[in-house]
Amino acid sequence: MAASGRWEPMSRRLVVLELNEVPLRVLTHAAGRHRNLARLLRASEIRTSVLSDELPREPYPSQSWATLGTGAPWAEHGIWWYNDPKPAAYPFYWELAARGGRSVGVVNTLHACPIEGRLDHPGVRFVVPDVFAPETRTVPADLVHFQELVQELTNRNARTSSLRIDLETARRVGSLTGIGLRPGTVAEIGRLVAGVATGRHPTERLRLGPFLLHGDLFAGLVRQHDPDLAVLFSNHVASAMHRYWYAAFPEDFDEAHYDEAWVERYADEIDAAMRLVDRFLGWLLPYAEDTDRVIAVVSSMGQAADTRLDTSRTRESVLADPERLLELLGVEDPYEIRAAMHPQLTLEFADEMAAARAARVLEPARFDTIDHQLDRRGRTVTLTEVPTVLDDGTLEFDGRRVEPDTVGYVARPVDDHSSGRHHREGSFLLAGPGVTPGIREPIDVTDIAPRLLDLLGVDPVTALATTSTAATSTATTRDR
Repeated sequence: MAASGRWEPMSRRLVVLELNEVPLRVLTHAAGRHRNLARLLRASEIRTSVLSDELPREPYPSQSWATLGTGAPWAEHGIWWYNDPKPAAYPFYWELAARGGRSVGVVNTLHACPIEGRLDHPGVRFVVPDVFAPETRTVPADLVHFQELVQELTNRNARTSSLRIDLETARRVGSLTGIGLRPGTVAEIGRLVAGVATGRHPTERLRLGPFLLHGDLFAGLVRQHDPDLAVLFSNHVASAMHRYWYAAFPEDFDEAHYDEAWVERYADEIDAAMRLVDRFLGWLLPYAEDTDRVIAVVSSMGQAADTRLDTSRTRESVLADPERLLELLGVEDPYEIRAAMHPQLTLEFADEMAAARAARVLEPARFDTIDHQLDRRGRTVTLTEVPTVLDDGTLEFDGRRVEPDTVGYVARPVDDHSSGRHHREGSFLLAGPGVTPGIREPIDVTDIAPRLLDLLGVDPVTALATTSTAATSTATTRDR
């Protein structure tokens, strides 16, 4: 703030790497093995991020990232699921940065949609929404084929958070080199597929593919458009931690849940995910230094050992035909299925009245379940329903035993038992011009967005009062 009381923008520019659910423990553990991560930590202000939201249940990524992105607690912004309405009163920090006169680009960042009315702004250089986005629109428009591919893959895989890369997918990815994907990245995806096909790596290793794609695209877009604020989100480390925490940190558990062979097979999976982060930093660190940028690595929450781990389940239920289930449950109004993370099913209706009718129908738990939750926000309804597979391979529905496929489910062997669980403590690193390295006190998640805006020199109050420029103006000014 200048002596006159008027806000004067600072010269700092930021690259923000949003690593979903990665705690400091995993960052420091990986830094002991990877030189770029070690270099980043030596140069960083290091803090534990703390999610202090008062919540009705365990923290959830789309909720915690909304808290971080808006700087407001869940009780105020109200966003829980990926496609919940985004209240205009609580814009995200990258929206405020654009309104505050800074150029902005985001890739795979949660809650970037809807673009219209939020990111139709001259300051927005590029937008590639997350894989759960309800639209395929991108900025610039020629990135739409990339977004269509990743969304197709997401929907193909039971609305999970990963993109399963097969040989046909690799060929399609190869066709996108014209938008910035390097041939070496395409080749690496091919090696990843081959490693899984030959049994050298578990199938879940394919979940690293999205970060290879998004990271490569992001680097190319940053070099091309040179934004003041560039943001990249990735879930690939979180996926590995959920499945293989026990393999990496067996000492966190009071009793043995897996044998030594299992631990040996999967002990490298979290590290494999962190190796890609280290490789990405191999580009980012010198780029940020050459262009006088500050690097921020942030997590809206973390993970820790799930000491409730139960490895007795041998089969699980997966929803394969949601239309069949919804018909049996009595949902009559037309709907569209929106992408969501397994086991959630998100439906969007034409209006709030239709959504309310569906919510009344879906509220009763019809299965013998291990989990049942229903949420309605505006025109969207999200159902969490996980039927228990019984000993004879059936499910209990409406008081009778049925074959899974008759109600839209399939039963499959359990690949893992989720030994990592959500935890309220994540991480926050800052490195670059004006940053003093060292360990500092924890930071509340709601304070991260204001800190980033302060580094950019954006006054959030002034930016909030700024109305978005029309899309027609955006088209003529974006790339000047």
